[in-house]
Amino acid sequence: MLNKIIHVLENYRIHIKRKIELVLRVGEIPVSNLIESEVQLKIAKHRLTDKLSIPIVLGDGLKVAESMIKSSFKEEETTAFDETLLNLEGMECRWDQILPDQQQTKVVCLLLDASLEKDQRNVYKKVLAQMDEEFGKFENRQPIKSNNLKLDPNPTKVWEEMKIRLTSTSWMYFFKSWLKTNFGRIYLNLTSSGKQYLSQIEQLSHTFMLDGMINTVFTAEQKSIDRFIAYLDKMERDKKLIYGIHVTHASVMSCYVLDRRTTHSHFVDGTEGGYTSAAKMFKIKKEGPI
Repeated sequence: MLNKIIHVLENYRIHIKRKIELVLRVGEIPVSNLIESEVQLKIAKHRLTDKLSIPIVLGDGLKVAESMIKSSFKEEETTAFDETLLNLEGMECRWDQILPDQQQTKVVCLLLDASLEKDQRNVYKKVLAQMDEEFGKFENRQPIKSNNLKLDPNPTKVWEEMKIRLTSTSWMYFFKSWLKTNFGRIYLNLTSSGKQYLSQIEQLSHTFMLDGMINTVFTAEQKSIDRFIAYLDKMERDKKLIYGIHVTHASVMSCYVLDRRTTHSHFVDGTEGGYTSAAKMFKIKKEGPI
């Protein structure tokens, strides 16, 4: 089974390299190797919303495995691509930029890593408590609100989606998807099932991840952001953590939709670089003195 999974992922890697010149590194590290190296990997399940449960990971296991895969990865020739293995059905990127509820509110992308593996639980507990104090509970700082969701009818959106999803251009797919997007605006606003789908998106949006480090997107007022950054700077000076942050005006969302009634997931980032901009800041700090 593992070999089949790796083979499919390798196929996706080749497809993405051909389409957008992005190199995805694929590999696998047995958990037993991490245990032998005395690296922790603790996994729990957390109910983030009424409809979404996520894994919570403590320990440096995933980070160490990622580093090992990246360092040992060698890009091979792209001649072994198998089109029959490519299945991106359900991948959609048709939403307009999502503005926060209030005009003064910003969207924040945060990456944060505890300096010591043994301190992760306490450091993350303190940071999340500070976020609750500054920005309100999780549901209050969610960037995805159903009343702010609007489909973007721009044909460029559909074209970019098609470029990734298919191996070659299909005008039938393009026009069909473009028409669906335009009629979708009516469906979402005027039908009960459409309104239900919008409300579920809010519940099924991935805006928080803890995989050994914190990755989160949230909304906040600038004055609260400034106080929070001052708090993080103090923790950073005390060698408790390293963080990268990016503040922007809106969020963006890509989706994986198999069934609009129950089976759909939504992945959120910030505009103007989002997590990528936060990661650049984080990497500079990680590689140099604080």
